[in-house]
Amino acid sequence: MALTYQLREGILHFFTAAEVEFQEGTNTLEAGLQAAAAAEPDTKWQLLFDIRESSENRSGPELHFIAMVIGEHRAILSGNCALVVAQPLHYGLGRMFGEYLKYYSMDTAVFHEIEAAERWLKERT
Repeated sequence: MALTYQLREGILHFFTAAEVEFQEGTNTLEAGLQAAAAAEPDTKWQLLFDIRESSENRSGPELHFIAMVIGEHRAILSGNCALVVAQPLHYGLGRMFGEYLKYYSMDTAVFHEIEAAERWLKERT
């Protein structure tokens, strides 16, 4: 599977590798959010998307839809989302995604190193 998730230390961490078909990706996103809600109901989860190995190029409407899915689960989330990217294109898409997430009172930051993203999330707990 090109998109997977892991629940660890209050972080819902999504990993993307290669190309992810849009519907498959949104299904995995939903599954991860539901798993987080069921795993620790009182936890406010931090979001982390590691797309360094991704080859996808999401459109504005697709990013908006993904933000809406996340927004539907806002009650279980801390309000912080970190993205880790390797390509300039993904950096720009990450910034655009962050703008969509603002509608759901989510703060977003884009990083090039996983350690920096995790540190930013931990500082905000």
